[in-house]
Amino acid sequence: MGGMGGVFRDHKGDWIMGYQHSSPSSSPLQAELEALKEGFSIILTHGYTPPVVETDATKVIKILYSNCVPYNSTIVNCKWLMHQLKQPKINHNFREGNKVAHRMAKEALKHARKHQLFDNPVPFVLNNLAMDKNGYVYLVKNISTNVCCSLAETGNLNVLEACNFVDDVTVGTP
Repeated sequence: MGGMGGVFRDHKGDWIMGYQHSSPSSSPLQAELEALKEGFSIILTHGYTPPVVETDATKVIKILYSNCVPYNSTIVNCKWLMHQLKQPKINHNFREGNKVAHRMAKEALKHARKHQLFDNPVPFVLNNLAMDKNGYVYLVKNISTNVCCSLAETGNLNVLEACNFVDDVTVGTP
């Protein structure tokens, strides 16, 4: 089983709508793709356009912009929904910056919830929602310059603020 969740916010960071559900999933990647597909469907149904999408799954971003075979039907569905939404940009954000959606997914899995929509913030995310809105930085990461550049290429605009740069290290055998 995989827990899936997401949140829609306005330009000020205020809650518009949240969703969660659990369903069979063969891997965390499939659960991430299914959650994204669900989010795209909700955007189309409720007219939340143009969307700015954030995920902590860099692999999802890379798969959607390539010709990937695993989970092909889910990817095709996501790409079709993206086409209908006029190709929204999908940005990377650290898991720590995606705590509300992550918590929604964990709660869905814990309680085996099926497709729930929330017009108001659910109590278990109120603290994280307020911290996100106020620009709280959860932690500072030490990552290599190459990783930082890769994350910036996936649309992570927080990467420069949240990372301490360390020299790239190459490990190999002579």
